[in-house]
Amino acid sequence: MSIETNRLFDYKLNEKGVNEVSEAKRVFSEMQEQVMGRLKPSRNASIVKTKLEEASFYMTRAIAEQEENHTEINTY
Repeated sequence: MSIETNRLFDYKLNEKGVNEVSEAKRVFSEMQEQVMGRLKPSRNASIVKTKLEEASFYMTRAIAEQEENHTEINTY
Protein backbone atom coordinates (compact mmCIF):
# COMPACT_ATOMS: atom_id res chain seq x y z
CA MET A 1 0.00 0.00 0.00
CA SER A 2 1.50 3.33 -0.99
CA ILE A 3 0.64 6.61 0.65
CA GLU A 4 0.04 9.61 -1.55
CA THR A 5 1.86 12.65 -0.21
CA ASN A 6 -0.77 15.13 -1.38
CA ARG A 7 -3.58 13.64 0.76
CA LEU A 8 -4.47 14.27 4.38
CA PHE A 9 -5.41 11.37 6.62
CA ASP A 10 -7.57 11.40 9.73
CA TYR A 11 -7.75 8.31 11.95
CA LYS A 12 -10.79 7.43 14.06
CA LEU A 13 -9.41 5.82 17.21
CA ASN A 14 -10.85 2.67 18.72
CA GLU A 15 -10.91 2.09 22.49
CA LYS A 16 -7.36 0.68 22.51
CA GLY A 17 -6.13 3.71 20.55
CA VAL A 18 -7.82 6.14 22.92
CA ASN A 19 -6.19 4.39 25.88
CA GLU A 20 -2.77 4.35 24.17
CA VAL A 21 -2.98 8.06 23.33
CA SER A 22 -4.19 8.98 26.83
CA GLU A 23 -1.34 7.12 28.52
CA ALA A 24 1.28 8.48 26.12
CA LYS A 25 0.02 12.05 26.63
CA ARG A 26 0.10 11.60 30.41
CA VAL A 27 3.70 10.40 30.33
CA PHE A 28 4.67 13.08 27.81
CA SER A 29 3.03 15.79 29.94
CA GLU A 30 5.02 14.69 32.99
CA MET A 31 8.22 14.81 30.94
CA GLN A 32 7.34 18.26 29.59
CA GLU A 33 6.75 19.56 33.13
CA GLN A 34 10.16 18.21 34.19
CA VAL A 35 11.93 19.83 31.24
CA MET A 36 10.15 23.18 31.44
CA GLY A 37 10.65 23.29 35.23
CA ARG A 38 14.41 23.37 34.65
CA LEU A 39 14.33 26.32 32.26
CA LYS A 40 14.11 30.01 32.98
CA PRO A 41 11.69 32.01 30.83
CA SER A 42 13.44 32.92 27.59
CA ARG A 43 13.07 32.77 23.86
CA ASN A 44 14.89 29.42 23.81
CA ALA A 45 12.58 28.05 26.52
CA SER A 46 9.61 29.10 24.37
CA ILE A 47 11.11 27.26 21.41
CA VAL A 48 11.64 24.16 23.57
CA LYS A 49 7.98 24.32 24.65
CA THR A 50 6.81 24.68 21.04
CA LYS A 51 8.94 21.76 19.88
CA LEU A 52 7.68 19.57 22.73
CA GLU A 53 4.10 20.42 21.76
CA GLU A 54 4.93 19.55 18.16
CA ALA A 55 6.48 16.25 19.27
CA SER A 56 3.33 15.47 21.26
CA PHE A 57 1.22 16.06 18.15
CA TYR A 58 3.33 13.68 16.05
CA MET A 59 3.42 11.12 18.86
CA THR A 60 -0.38 11.09 18.85
CA ARG A 61 -0.47 10.74 15.06
CA ALA A 62 2.06 7.91 15.17
CA ILE A 63 -0.05 6.01 17.70
CA ALA A 64 -3.25 6.67 15.73
CA GLU A 65 -1.86 5.43 12.42
CA GLN A 66 -1.08 1.98 13.83
CA GLU A 67 -3.72 -0.39 12.46
CA GLU A 68 -4.56 -1.88 15.85
CA ASN A 69 -5.41 1.59 17.22
CA HIS A 70 -7.96 2.88 14.73
CA THR A 71 -11.26 1.80 13.25
CA GLU A 72 -11.22 3.77 10.02
CA ILE A 73 -9.19 6.20 7.93
CA ASN A 74 -10.72 9.28 6.37
CA THR A 75 -8.89 10.86 3.44
CA TYR A 76 -9.28 14.41 2.26
